[in-house]
Amino acid sequence: MVIARNPLKNTPPSEAERQAQAFVEGKPATPRKEKREPVIIRFAPESLRRLDEACARRGISRSSLVALLVDKSLERGDF
Repeated sequence: MVIARNPLKNTPPSEAERQAQAFVEGKPATPRKEKREPVIIRFAPESLRRLDEACARRGISRSSLVALLVDKSLERGDF
């Protein structure tokens, strides 16, 4: 007997359903994302404009780019 999602239901599978499907298929479970802390950062208008342009070129969010740049800078020991 096969258990399948209702094809008429137009919602994405839940995390539990994805993990169950991965288990059935013998795939490793996806690791949980580590918890992230929200922060407030203030930017000068020109810096924010440049940040938005860089995000648009890369197709990523402000948050992702800022986190990436901070991580890289800290790894290099810039501060």
